[in-house]
Amino acid sequence: MVLESRRIYEFDERCLSSIYRRKRTKRRYCVMGFIVFLIFLFAAIFIFSAFNQKRYIFSINKKIVTIISISIVVLILIIGSIRIVPPGYVGVKVLLGNVSRTILSNGFHLVIPIVNVVKMDVRTQAYTMSKMSSEGQKTGDDAIRALSKDGLQIDLDVTIWYKLMPSEAA
Repeated sequence: MVLESRRIYEFDERCLSSIYRRKRTKRRYCVMGFIVFLIFLFAAIFIFSAFNQKRYIFSINKKIVTIISISIVVLILIIGSIRIVPPGYVGVKVLLGNVSRTILSNGFHLVIPIVNVVKMDVRTQAYTMSKMSSEGQKTGDDAIRALSKDGLQIDLDVTIWYKLMPSEAA
């Protein structure tokens, strides 16, 4: 029994570490988008303050600059709102650390830009525990050892098929 619980724990650690890696990558993109947004915001403030002080940097109409600035901000917000959930996955919305009970099916979705969508795999997956070192997800012998009716120890090669239920992903 101790061996089984240790193996399950190692498997969970491996799954969790891959989820954390994905979250870190998405955070980098989110921070990068926020920095680009701040650069555009400061540029727009600089241009508007230059126009208000009658120091024209460019000989462009104030109305045109306003329209271009607003359209750039709207475009950034729209692009930041797009989330695509690939087939075989569901999306779970996370806002400031709080998990929403709303599940996003596969496809194209528009969400608030500060909402993070975590993709959860709902396809049927297999985890193999085998005596052979080259088989299964873990290198080395991770077969389950059990006692037979006669009291002899036997090694079991086991494959566990599992699937996350889409309704229970959140």
